[in-house]
Amino acid sequence: MPKVFLTGANRGIGLGFAKVYLEAGWRVIAAVRNPDAWGEQAKKRDDGES
Repeated sequence: MPKVFLTGANRGIGLGFAKVYLEAGWRVIAAVRNPDAWGEQAKKRDDGES
């Protein structure tokens, strides 16, 4: 499984790239300024939401 490291992944273009890589089956290692905001995005991803 390919891996990618992203910074600024809780909003904007960083979040967009994270979604694209996740949907393509990549393992995403994300650095974020606000981990709580990313937690909500990750929860949505786990629940099958976009």
